[in-house]
Amino acid sequence: MLVVLLAVVCLVGAAQSCDLKTSKQDDLIPERLVGEWYAFYTFPKNFSNCYSCYNASYTLTSKDQLYVKNIYYDKRNTNPVRLEYNSEVTVKKNVLEWKGKRSEWDANYYVFATDYDNFIVLGGCPQEFSPSPLYWVAFRKQSDYSKEQQDAEDALQTYDLSLQDFAKTC
Repeated sequence: MLVVLLAVVCLVGAAQSCDLKTSKQDDLIPERLVGEWYAFYTFPKNFSNCYSCYNASYTLTSKDQLYVKNIYYDKRNTNPVRLEYNSEVTVKKNVLEWKGKRSEWDANYYVFATDYDNFIVLGGCPQEFSPSPLYWVAFRKQSDYSKEQQDAEDALQTYDLSLQDFAKTC
């Protein structure tokens, strides 16, 4: 299993910092990120009180550019609202530089671990959650099967994290 790991320190704004877990750095292969990803776990857990069932569809537009269609549900109102927004993502080493129509989600998202075929662990410091980091564990399948969960769990141990630290979002 190919696991991509990365060294990260993310600063948000001039005065606040958003510290992410740290590890080894390897380069991403953008074309291997193409396709559907379903985020079943988020950290911090309060993220799942606001948003759920996050889905991202990645399309390669050039060597280091991805177009991402994002769909999720905003649960902050009585009736959840389905939201969509699109983003242009530039891939630089292990960083997904996210720029979209909703600037509160724009940030550098670091890929901490992926095998490209089953799971991905991302972390970033979007303005919406500053100064706390936001992590996702996403899978290629619409349900989180035990084999893929175990692979993600093994990768998270590198950062002294477990899926039990995350909220299940969908």
